Amino acid sequence: MSSPRVSIIIPCYNAERTLDACLHSVFSQDYAHIDVLIIDGGSNPATLSIIRDHSNQLFYWTSEADKGVYDAINKGIAQARGEYIYILGADDQLASRHVVSTMMKAAHNDTDIVYGMVENKEATNRFVPSVHHCKFDRTLYWKNSLHQQGVFYHRSLFHSFRFRIQFKVLADYDFHLHLLYYEVNSVEVNCTVALCKAQGLSKQFARELYKEEWAIKKERLPFFYLIANAIWIPIKFFLKKIGN
Repeated sequence: MSSPRVSIIIPCYNAERTLDACLHSVFSQDYAHIDVLIIDGGSNPATLSIIRDHSNQLFYWTSEADKGVYDAINKGIAQARGEYIYILGADDQLASRHVVSTMMKAAHNDTDIVYGMVENKEATNRFVPSVHHCKFDRTLYWKNSLHQQGVFYHRSLFHSFRFRIQFKVLADYDFHLHLLYYEVNSVEVNCTVALCKAQGLSKQFARELYKEEWAIKKERLPFFYLIANAIWIPIKFFLKKIGN
């Protein structure tokens, strides 16, 4: 297939310490067909100054109050024109200048998702692996094995779907279970896609995280796996808490 255009959506809020490095990792890619969209949630002047400094390199940016990170991502999806969509946190970076070209070389005409690995940085819990090896299979019944910063999504997946913003931490997990149910076509690539700070809400293992996980699984999982998770989730919560 010809080189597909990639839209990189960066949700952002008060990220003045990390945004410049994040953007540098994107602008230094050796792949020509990239649109960069920043969806800012109404940040402080220091963050807005960085965005404006790079505005001539951006396909789109906006700064306004939102209802959380997934609301911001949904706004970015609405503006994106790329054949593939990639979501990068403002405190994360692409792992090398060859990431996008490597991932797009692996994409074919019927490829719905292309995924690789994610390196976790500055983890504070011993149960967070240094490298997240993504899996798109029934491992998802037990955990979110598909790291959002490791995945390039074909835009067609969003024609009738948006991230459900009632889930503040795990709306991407909800989406991944949705994709597994519909058995979308996937390609795994031996590539470290992103360097991610492992200190976000999903890595703090608070009780609210597991409440969201259970709510999602009640809707998405086959009955047998749901019953097994009723036992597994409390065990997992306990283990992760003692790992802090």
